[in-house]
Amino acid sequence: MWKVKFKDVAMVISALAGTTIILSKLREASPLPPQYVDPTASASVGPRTDSDKLMAIARREFNLPDSELTVRGLLPSDLGLTTYTFNLANGWNTVVDTSIGSKVIMLTGITYSSANPVATQVKVSMGSSNVEHWSIQGLPVREDPTFTDTSPSIARENYPIRIQIYASGASASETLSFSGIVVEPRGTTLA
Repeated sequence: MWKVKFKDVAMVISALAGTTIILSKLREASPLPPQYVDPTASASVGPRTDSDKLMAIARREFNLPDSELTVRGLLPSDLGLTTYTFNLANGWNTVVDTSIGSKVIMLTGITYSSANPVATQVKVSMGSSNVEHWSIQGLPVREDPTFTDTSPSIARENYPIRIQIYASGASASETLSFSGIVVEPRGTTLA
């Protein structure tokens, strides 16, 4: 049978009380986020995905709530194009030179497949700055001819955008499909 002295029990209780006091002091210094205290409270966490990031920018740009914005994939018309097939000459070819209008666009990459590829580089300018420069020469020979930008650039409302393709020879029909995410006010393209 264990013999416990009152003095030992008092020390354990005192130690536990000290721990409780320390823990309560920590809670006061660093309160828990509301989602841990109140299960109905929402966490104010920053954007987690590219579309979340784009939505946050669009909310500020358009001063609209999420319910008034739509997120969709990039269409050729978002870049002032009717198709992603281009007639390229030897050298730099400007294929997009437009203002994007009332939307926010994130260019995330490009797909390029061709039997006789001539395109080797893509430059993207937004405003007066070159923001992307991709080497695409090896894409057509890969099993998946897609380049994905790991840190995509964002074009804001009414921002001028220019895309140039460098070709090492002439081609009447090179297809380079741009991929991206678009956020715009509801009713512009989607209901």
